[in-house]
Parts: sequence; C-alpha cells; structure tokens
Amino acid sequence: MAMNLMFCPDCGAEYRPEFSECADCGVALVVTLPVEEGPDPDSKIVQVFRTSDAMLLPIVKSLLESAGIEYFVQGEEALGLFPVGAMGSSVSRSSLAAVGAIVHVFERDVETVRQLLTEVREAEDMGSTPNQ
Repeated sequence: MAMNLMFCPDCGAEYRPEFSECADCGVALVVTLPVEEGPDPDSKIVQVFRTSDAMLLPIVKSLLESAGIEYFVQGEEALGLFPVGAMGSSVSRSSLAAVGAIVHVFERDVETVRQLLTEVREAEDMGSTPNQ
C-alpha cells in the first residue's frame, strides 16, 4: 500500500497523511514540496577576491554569508602551509600570492560583493585586518 506523505513547506519534515499541520513550524502541510530554483545554469562565476592571508579569508566569508551571497573558495587549504609575518618565515606576502585562496561568486552578485569588500581590500593593502 503506497502512502502519500505530507510535507512541511518551511522545514521539509515528512508527515503521515492524517496530519495537516507541522508540529515544529505550525504551518499547513502540502502534498509536494515547492521546487527550489537554483542558479541559472548559464550563470558565469567570477573571481572577486584573492588573498594569501589566512586571517582575512574568514572575514570575507562571513561578510558574504551575512549578505546571503553564494560563493566558493578555491585554494583555501593552502593558506596554512606557509608561515608569514613577524612570527613566520622571511617569505613575503607578495611572493605567496600564487598560493592564496580565490573567492568566486555568481556574476549577478559581483557589484554587491565589490561594495562589501571595499573595507577588506583597504585593510589588506595596509597589512591589517578590518576594524583593527
């Protein structure tokens, strides 16, 4: 016997057919969940930030997450490989540029991201973290 499950449209919880309201959310259940729209498959992904500073990358990621912007980071795992700075080796930040992490976003978000990262870029140019 096939059972038609019900779903909460907010949290996605499954319920038996005799239930009509989500116990957690208090909203009416539906027979099928709404289809979430993903990014346009033709959307371009654009590089918006590059850094070799392992302390700066979490700040950038936090800003993007707070703004609800989808992103991905390439090369993040390499940031901790080389000590840099007063306590590190004599290797300069500029010589490690090729080792840095690169942040990418969808093209539709580029202008918003550039505005968000203005202070971060200025801090990186001065060699400190924002609001320090």
